[in-house]
Amino acid sequence: LNTIYSNIQSGSEKAPALILHLSDLLSYSIYESGSKLISLEMELSGLHNLVALEKQHKKYSIEMRLPPENEIQDKLIAPLTIVKLFEESITLLDASDVVHSEITLDIAMVSNNFTLDLTFNSLPEKALITSKWLTLIENTQNKLNEFYNKADYQIKLITDKNKVSV
Repeated sequence: LNTIYSNIQSGSEKAPALILHLSDLLSYSIYESGSKLISLEMELSGLHNLVALEKQHKKYSIEMRLPPENEIQDKLIAPLTIVKLFEESITLLDASDVVHSEITLDIAMVSNNFTLDLTFNSLPEKALITSKWLTLIENTQNKLNEFYNKADYQIKLITDKNKVSV
């Protein structure tokens, strides 16, 4: 919100687009969160709005790789699954005083299975504290358990030198 406010105050040409991204993200969060399943396209649209807002922070460079549109049509997902995972990951980074991180969201459909590789590069050691990331994984699992059988999904955490992957 501070970034949007600053852009409005400075008369930046970015301000209207940022307000629109925030509005779309809030609408998605409010109106779709109660649904059992939503289209993957809608979830990725919500993610796109969140990423557009987060890209305004100079300490993150974010790359998002998406599958072709025809591969995600008619696919369903629990609402806010990816959006919440990304949002909570950014919150962890902010709490770790990260100076800069390269974030990659690599989303694909493989043999009719959805895959997401969320990678944070160039992290200081403080940001690699596994217990905080494990809590993030646990929260995501709890969300997934509301809608899916445990046998239907896999989520794991990989930490390496200056890197975390979910």
